[in-house]
Amino acid sequence: MKRVQSAIVLVLAAAAMVWSAVPARAVTAEEVMKKAEAAYMGLKSYSYTTNKEGLDTFAKKQAEKMQDANKSLADSAGVEVEEKKTTGADKMTYAMYNVKFAKPYILQMQILRLDLAPDLVIKGKMTYNSAKDPKSWYAKLELTPAPLKRSVKKDDASGFLTMGWSTTLLDMQNFAANGKAKYVGEEKALGQACHVIEISFGDWSKFKPITPDWKKWQIPADIQHLVKENLADPKEKKYSKVKYWISKKENFIIQVEKFRNGKFYWRDNFTKIKTNHLTKEDFSTK
Repeated sequence: MKRVQSAIVLVLAAAAMVWSAVPARAVTAEEVMKKAEAAYMGLKSYSYTTNKEGLDTFAKKQAEKMQDANKSLADSAGVEVEEKKTTGADKMTYAMYNVKFAKPYILQMQILRLDLAPDLVIKGKMTYNSAKDPKSWYAKLELTPAPLKRSVKKDDASGFLTMGWSTTLLDMQNFAANGKAKYVGEEKALGQACHVIEISFGDWSKFKPITPDWKKWQIPADIQHLVKENLADPKEKKYSKVKYWISKKENFIIQVEKFRNGKFYWRDNFTKIKTNHLTKEDFSTK
């Protein structure tokens, strides 16, 4: 009997050794990116605070685009506005926004900080509801008693109309289609355990923006041209690599870092995330 027991123990020990010797299945970048997309597709609504920081290398061009929009808002509000200057000399610039989104496409953003914009827009609230009025967005500034109606086609919204997680995911897919994506391991970001994806780039002359499935992503026809512009933008920046931190628990993108010539250029992070909690009443333009 003892011999039988000893034999069983030896068999179990050998099996355990074989089992432990089998390597764990490798996590791939494609797998993580697919899970991130699936997590987004499963959402009905979400909100977060996004912090943006980076070098103002290309900020002068962006600031010039914003000037007409800010002047138009100031004229409508009956005030003068002093534009902030940017050097475009690789100095750090910062921005912070509260963002709310409900599908199919209701978007609201409150500006908490924006170094490139005049004080006029700080704490201002921008709203776009494609179901109610796909051709207009609304700006409610602190000093205006009522929201100002703006044209999607004529009035530059300075990136507001595409400020949502769908844009972040499409950016990642755009980069992956034009670069080499790899899984680099697990790290903590913003206190959360994350998968880290790194996408590196070679010859930018071969860059070709992807064309999204507009129906799948529920992007309104009136703002599709803005999404196309956003997807084409990297060709000017010519990043050397982009990194994504995707939470292991929920598969949400919570941090993005972009590099030029191997050096840090830009970072976006997403905090205070809440999901599936918003109603239409949460998107008042007032």
